[in-house]
Amino acid sequence: MSRRLTAGSAEERRRGHSRRVWRLSAQSAGVRCAVVSFSHFPPSDAVGAERLRAATVAWAPLLGALHAVGFRPYLELHRGGRDDPLRLYCELEGDLLLDLSIEDEEVPDAPPDEIDGDWAVFVQDADGNYFADVLIDSTIDYDALAHKLAELVDAVTRGERPMFLHW
Repeated sequence: MSRRLTAGSAEERRRGHSRRVWRLSAQSAGVRCAVVSFSHFPPSDAVGAERLRAATVAWAPLLGALHAVGFRPYLELHRGGRDDPLRLYCELEGDLLLDLSIEDEEVPDAPPDEIDGDWAVFVQDADGNYFADVLIDSTIDYDALAHKLAELVDAVTRGERPMFLHW
């Protein structure tokens, strides 16, 4: 299956999830720390909220597998609109964001019996700098996917920059 790379999809990610919302330097017990956050888009109406709730229940096995390896996964409607694409994110230590979708499009509202395409995975920082852009075979189970994602994040943390390859 070929990978579709479009400037629009990368630009949408940069605008939607890469903007720094705020930076705070705090002093607590003599320790300075910088806090960085990504933009979030809560559902804009009750229909979107219900869609997001139902999708969270449907994807609970994958969310649970990601949580089991130490991630903090969540689903989000791309811009908060009821018809926006559903995306799966995990905010990581070190001001990084893991973005997981199918073929860099979206995550369906419920897991299909068979996923058509590969998992597209991006790791980026709050400024929109990409540290990983990989594909993962969609035929593996959720536990194996979670472990591969943990390995990817570990590699990025060690300074590796896996780009445009199957992981």
